[in-house]
Amino acid sequence: MIAVLLAGWSGFEFYHAPEVREQLLWGGFCFFNVLFISFLKVWFWLEMHSNRVLRELKRVELLLEYHSRSVS
Repeated sequence: MIAVLLAGWSGFEFYHAPEVREQLLWGGFCFFNVLFISFLKVWFWLEMHSNRVLRELKRVELLLEYHSRSVS
């Protein structure tokens, strides 16, 4: 949430900067924050995906255990 606020603030300051040097600094800071937000989203997506795979593996293990007990 902090990175989103910082990206918005730096984007606002970018458009109101009087000199090119200041625009480059604010634009770089905004770009860094947007890049950080995207990396966080990708990381959380990978974490959710790995949890989903582990849950499915546990279901398969339970099914195999259930079927092996019913056969014996």
